[in-house]
Amino acid sequence: MERYIAADGRMKGIAWPEHLQHVLIADRLKGRAAKWYSHALKGVKEDDRTYTMLKERMVGAFGLHPMRTSDTIKADMISRAKRANETWQEYAEVLYAMAEGITVPEAWLVACFTKGAEPAAAKDLHMGKVKTMLEGVQLLELLYGDNAVQEDEALSAKDLKMIETMDKKMTETMTVMCRMIASPTKWRWTKEGPDGEKPAKRYRTDRQTCWNCGTLGHVATECTLPEVPGAIEKGLEELKKKKAAKAATGWAAGKE
Repeated sequence: MERYIAADGRMKGIAWPEHLQHVLIADRLKGRAAKWYSHALKGVKEDDRTYTMLKERMVGAFGLHPMRTSDTIKADMISRAKRANETWQEYAEVLYAMAEGITVPEAWLVACFTKGAEPAAAKDLHMGKVKTMLEGVQLLELLYGDNAVQEDEALSAKDLKMIETMDKKMTETMTVMCRMIASPTKWRWTKEGPDGEKPAKRYRTDRQTCWNCGTLGHVATECTLPEVPGAIEKGLEELKKKKAAKAATGWAAGKE
């Protein structure tokens, strides 16, 4: 502030009184400093406001370091990541505190909150299309609780292979179940001809594997037999054989 006053050409050769030096500095304040000044000297008469008073109060409020601009504050906000020991609410309060004194759009707060969160949480925020940081906090607390997303421990190659095998079997099993549930009992509807939908009979070979006894020809809801151990595996094997035989027949016909 003293260097600024000394560099001002209007001050050369003139012994400006303290209250006029105060006016010179106060007139040039911008951003956070201007907002601070609008209420910092309330109750002090205009004639009693001096440069020394202004300097002491500004140093007490902002320190001796150069004042940060809104651009530098926004840069600090977007680079501030959530820490492991912080809750979602605490992280949001940190961003609110960093933005104090400047005008920050809510969209920028959401962008900073999303960027600073863990990748999984950031993905949920994008999918949730939150409009405010408070909505983001509420969404993540609902999904993950108060704290951060729990990272999975590293798995060995053996564990990964076992999981892949289980996933493959589960996919095949769910495929059979979905087909069985979606299959009609006696009729299937097809769109044939100008009359629209017409019923077409189903044959034994069209029916899905029974989930209860593992045989073809009926579905589990019509099965009267007791549950047979290993019916799932048997049903899957029969389905695979049926598909393989059908593929082989088609290949042979094409070859002829």
